[in-house]
Amino acid sequence: MDNAEEIARLTNLSDDDLYLEIGRHLTGREAFPTPPVHLIARAKRWATERLARAVCGSDKLKTLARQDVPTQEAVLSICAVVDVFSHMLGGVPAVTAAVLISRVGLHHFCAVVWEAAEPQKTDSPS
Repeated sequence: MDNAEEIARLTNLSDDDLYLEIGRHLTGREAFPTPPVHLIARAKRWATERLARAVCGSDKLKTLARQDVPTQEAVLSICAVVDVFSHMLGGVPAVTAAVLISRVGLHHFCAVVWEAAEPQKTDSPS
């Protein structure tokens, strides 16, 4: 399956099914399968904790966030950044993580990381 087909397949999944797929990648093969609700919860924690910290500091993502690009192009661009950090992602394919970020929205996904990185504004007395 090429990237375009995989992007289309992942894009057509429901939110829960996309998180379920990520949860399965994180868990790997198990002797006793984890219930889907636990896989989804694990994937959501992973996305907000590990994935966001790994990729949202990228200047390339900040530049991409200021552009208006079609979904597939955005996914491929995000995928290139995610791929650099793949060793930190616990076995989740870069394209799967990129589709998730694209679906959530780059600004929304990285908001907490970007806000924490901004210098704090101080009010000066008048």
